[in-house]
Amino acid sequence: MNRLAKALSKDRPTTHTPYGRMDLVIIGASLLLVTGLHYSTWPGLRELHAVYRYFYFLPIVYAALRFGFWGGLSASLAASLLFAPHIFFKWGSFPEDGLNDLLVVVVFYGVAMITGVGADRLRESQAALARTATDLARSLHRLEAQGEELRRAERLSSLGTLAGGLAHEIRNPVGIIRATAQIIAMECGPEAAESVGIIQQETERVERLVQELLTFAGDVDIDAHPTDVRLLLDEVRHRLQPLALRGGVALAFAASDRLPLVSLDARRMEDALVNLCMNSLQALDGPGTIAIDASQINDNGAMLEMRVSDDGSGIPESVLPLIFDPFFTTKDDGVGLGLSMVQRTVEDHGGRIWAEKRMGGGSLFVLRIPLNRAEIEPQ
Repeated sequence: MNRLAKALSKDRPTTHTPYGRMDLVIIGASLLLVTGLHYSTWPGLRELHAVYRYFYFLPIVYAALRFGFWGGLSASLAASLLFAPHIFFKWGSFPEDGLNDLLVVVVFYGVAMITGVGADRLRESQAALARTATDLARSLHRLEAQGEELRRAERLSSLGTLAGGLAHEIRNPVGIIRATAQIIAMECGPEAAESVGIIQQETERVERLVQELLTFAGDVDIDAHPTDVRLLLDEVRHRLQPLALRGGVALAFAASDRLPLVSLDARRMEDALVNLCMNSLQALDGPGTIAIDASQINDNGAMLEMRVSDDGSGIPESVLPLIFDPFFTTKDDGVGLGLSMVQRTVEDHGGRIWAEKRMGGGSLFVLRIPLNRAEIEPQ
């Protein structure tokens, strides 16, 4: 994108011409100089006066080029006022020269208008070129972003297929291991209880992983209905309240009163918000605050924006680009599918999600979902 923008703007002239004092000084001094030549030269030297009057075109054209149509006309008016006394001064002695001088004054205005209009159109063309270059750069940026999203979707699709196959292959051996452990427990009695307990605990963990893999790999339909986001946040608060109280964490959830009902799969969106808040609880590892703010914004259309934040240690810059990748985790007991599932839920609703590091510490997740899927005013 940067290469395209530089290429288009490399030789592009500036579209805005400043009204500098130096330009006005040059124009004014030129007009006075030409006028001084006229008044300091004897009227009988007709050939010199015939040359001098054409010198007025220099400041007039310069003014038109620098300041456009009205600048050229203003310079023409100034030249006419300065030249007029000289014309009438010698009208009686040289009437033919006086008539020629009047015709030259008329030409002043014609040259000023033609040059000024041309300069104004040139500036408009330059401005249009600048806007075109900016639009092309933005379009290239969008194409690059869309290409990256397409490549990522293809990778996730392949990974989902692989994960689904592995999950099915793992499930049967795990079932056999669990059944074998139960047989050992019955035959060996209390002596094997500790070992059997470890086997059952680990097989349950593997089964949870298998279930997450199947969920990640599956094609889950959106069951969207008009949803009151305030009630949705109340459900999320209800599920998190026991854990928050135990850890001394305050929950601050708020939704705009003017927010309309939004077409959402309430269950999946609730799970996604709970997942984000659970990550925040683990990041806080003690007292703190988790906040969710929901509001309507206008970003390429009406959007529902939900901001999930905490005042913990935040997400390291090196980790931010990876946190939504499947199986990426910084936790010893994590699988790395939680945030991937949250992203999938948001994208299935036609939205997008990203993470930021808050100013002053903490993390921030921003979810945006289009409202134009179904906007229903609250009752």
